[in-house]
Amino acid sequence: QTIPPEIGRLHRLQSLRLQNNSFEGEIPSNLSRCSSLISLILDNNNLVGEIPPELGSLLNLEELDLGQNNLKGAIPHSLGNLTSLFMLVMYMNNLTGTIPDSLGRLKKLRFFVLSMNNLSGIVPPSIFI
Repeated sequence: QTIPPEIGRLHRLQSLRLQNNSFEGEIPSNLSRCSSLISLILDNNNLVGEIPPELGSLLNLEELDLGQNNLKGAIPHSLGNLTSLFMLVMYMNNLTGTIPDSLGRLKKLRFFVLSMNNLSGIVPPSIFI
């Protein structure tokens, strides 16, 4: 099963928790239309593809957990727009590239887990200020 793109029509949705299932396919980019979303938890599925940069428009998002999937590619710079985020978890994927400097804008971040990927470079020092 894939995550149905129709979820993007739920503009008042505040929490989407689909962890520990067997969802496949890509993360629908139109989840970005769920502008009231506070919590997006999709860990421990079989999701593939890249993290949609459109998720960076979910300005109310406080929790983003994409861990334990088969996501690939770079971490989108747009995630640095999620200044309400206190939890960013993307461990055990196939993410590559560097950690974007834009994540240094996430001043409320308390949980930051990127282990078991193929990332390189340094964690932006501004993330600790």
